Amino acid sequence: MCPLLRDSIPYFLYCINNMRTIERDMIQAIIERRPSWTLANTRVECSEHSAQVFLHGHRIASYWFDSMQLFIADKGWKTRTTKSRLNALIKFVYGGNASIYQRQFNWFIKLPNQPVKEWFGDFVSLS
Repeated sequence: MCPLLRDSIPYFLYCINNMRTIERDMIQAIIERRPSWTLANTRVECSEHSAQVFLHGHRIASYWFDSMQLFIADKGWKTRTTKSRLNALIKFVYGGNASIYQRQFNWFIKLPNQPVKEWFGDFVSLS
């Protein structure tokens, strides 16, 4: 279970209430470990150990339930939609201060208690 769900339900509800509907539903599908969920361009597939998130058929994230580890990638699509889906997942796992943001066409990852890192879109573990 996500640390936010276990430790900070009010904060989690605040994050969820400020997300797009599709992203709220995406997170809910992960929480409920639905085997398959699809809405518009976003798909979630859950197995016993992990959830895979797809955008336009490209796997942009993997979340491992036991280790609570999140892996993300942009698959070459540095779009607002990709960034929005990934930010929803990052906030779900790491809390409100974590995010991906863009400055002068470059993307950066900001995680709690870690220095900001430039991110080039390759699959990385956020731990």
